[in-house]
Amino acid sequence: MVPFSTTGEFVSGNAFTVEIASAVGDSASRKYTPIGNGVVQSGGISTSIPGTFASGQYYVRVIALNAPYPILGTRSPTLLTVRAAPTASISASSNVIFNGQSVELNFALTGEAPWTVTYSNGTQVAAFGTNSNVFSATVTPNTTTTYKLLTVSNGCGSGKIEGVDTVRVRVDVLTAEEDLLSNSVKVYPVPTDGTVTVDIDLSLQKEAAQLQLVGPNGAIFEQVTTKKRQTQLDLNKEPAGTYLLHITIGDRSTVRKILKL
Repeated sequence: MVPFSTTGEFVSGNAFTVEIASAVGDSASRKYTPIGNGVVQSGGISTSIPGTFASGQYYVRVIALNAPYPILGTRSPTLLTVRAAPTASISASSNVIFNGQSVELNFALTGEAPWTVTYSNGTQVAAFGTNSNVFSATVTPNTTTTYKLLTVSNGCGSGKIEGVDTVRVRVDVLTAEEDLLSNSVKVYPVPTDGTVTVDIDLSLQKEAAQLQLVGPNGAIFEQVTTKKRQTQLDLNKEPAGTYLLHITIGDRSTVRKILKL
């Protein structure tokens, strides 16, 4: 609500509108921008500030359109503080996990604390409140699940979802066949900041090993076919995060988690 008073008479059809101008700079260069025709109530005019305005301090005035001679009101004696509307985006610490494992859903927030956020796993809606602009929620899905960011709000009202609004977490099941191969495979060093060695203590003369490295975003970074007992994978130029190495020999397979620092 912007309180204002008038004197004298205005033309028929006159409308009042609110204008604001940044307090930065001097009065000579100050430019007022209309923010819309508000609803005139007793002693004031009710309007809202579009989300396109940057956060900061503003002067406020009311003008009468009074065609053809608009009448400019005096500026407010105090400054109006405009705060940016909140925004949110979502990501996951890993896009591929085993059944029974957990994953972190990471939320990046802008605006001013505190925030309230809601998100869904497709069947249930969860909510949290936080004073930190980075928040993590631990989830343990039993099946492949898509998490969707729904709403974000703070003291300034409802905000918008920016950037990524959904993440898909694939859940793989570890089978008995995978366990047979698992004891014969070693991957080291883990964690790593460069090269890892894949050591397969089995004869690969008849069937080669298929190595597939899946990155934190679920994309395939490297695929190798080898009959060597030891194979090096170079992660020097790859981003930090959790990688999954899928190792397949014939109808047997296993997976190793690699943490890249």
